[in-house]
Amino acid sequence: MRMIGPVESYRELAPQDHLCWVHGDRGDYRPRLTEFFREGLERGLRVAYLGSGDAGELRELLDGVADTGTLVSGEAVRVISFEEFYGAGEPVDPAEVIKTYDAATQVALADGYRGLRISADVTDLVRAPDQHDAFARCEFLLERYSARHPLSAMCGYRRELGDAVT
Repeated sequence: MRMIGPVESYRELAPQDHLCWVHGDRGDYRPRLTEFFREGLERGLRVAYLGSGDAGELRELLDGVADTGTLVSGEAVRVISFEEFYGAGEPVDPAEVIKTYDAATQVALADGYRGLRISADVTDLVRAPDQHDAFARCEFLLERYSARHPLSAMCGYRRELGDAVT
């Protein structure tokens, strides 16, 4: 049974749950991300971190955000650019984003993982009003997708966005 409503810990989540985590800054996000990824790896999932920049920059950022030294390295932990998943600078196309999530999930399964666990701080993707609406639709479709497929996601939003967005 899927949980709806507030949670105190990522450990309350099932393998196919989708969580939107409101946090203060990267210092708040780091331990949650590390735990979320570690628990995913323990379940045999591929984990992926989404962010802005190229793969090298993202790997550096991930090292600063999550304790990747204690996580399994190699193909089990991926970094993926926002541009690859969400497009460049425009409001997201929710249907296309879900197709991208599906493709990444299918690749993880084909590579022998039990599914995909993905996380990103998406604060910068929802700053403008037209971005809010498109991303809200994307979150809705992601929730539906993850309910039926081996994908779990933790989308981070910084409190600086204010109550109107978070």
